[in-house]
Amino acid sequence: MVALLTLGGCGGSKAAPQTAPQITVSTEGPLSPALLSGSQLRRVPGFSTASVTPFAAVKVFEDPDPRGPCGGNVPVLKLDDAVGLSWSAQTIRGGAQLVIRRPAGEVKRYLTARLSDIRPQCDIYTTKTAEGVTQEVKYEGAIRVAPQADQSLAVVTAIKINGEVRAATAIEVRRGDVLSRTVIFTDAPMDNTIVRGIAALMAKGLDRLD
Repeated sequence: MVALLTLGGCGGSKAAPQTAPQITVSTEGPLSPALLSGSQLRRVPGFSTASVTPFAAVKVFEDPDPRGPCGGNVPVLKLDDAVGLSWSAQTIRGGAQLVIRRPAGEVKRYLTARLSDIRPQCDIYTTKTAEGVTQEVKYEGAIRVAPQADQSLAVVTAIKINGEVRAATAIEVRRGDVLSRTVIFTDAPMDNTIVRGIAALMAKGLDRLD
């Protein structure tokens, strides 16, 4: 089950044993047309060096403590019908995309819960990383994306762990009962134009599904 991805090596300078399951979804299957390719990402400003890699070749873990944008509890989505890819580029610390299909209404309930957790002012909250380390999370804002989708959301948070601060951008686009979700870790928040460009590609990817 996953509400947010965590990438090995992105959480701080000290390595620790992983306590969360590693994500092992395939890159092939009926949902794979919605995955973004390296060539598509390289057309997004700021992603000219982007490449994609199967999860089997990298360490991407399920989030053991999933939260909404302001720290509220949200539903989690099983990955028994999902595909995914890990992303890399010179301008990011790491990233990943999952495309998940769930039974009728489940994805809508999940994304509605995330949208409902957004408030004008949010307190800093703490969560556990895949390594079992406590991190502080601060909601920085939401970005309007993919208006053509059934639902969409892009949220930027600042994460402090082991004295190090990074930005995390979660982009989610829903069409029917399929969710395309991307999480990108950077040293500073990405430009809104880049976030909207990625979300637009994600929406077009969902349109390619039967």
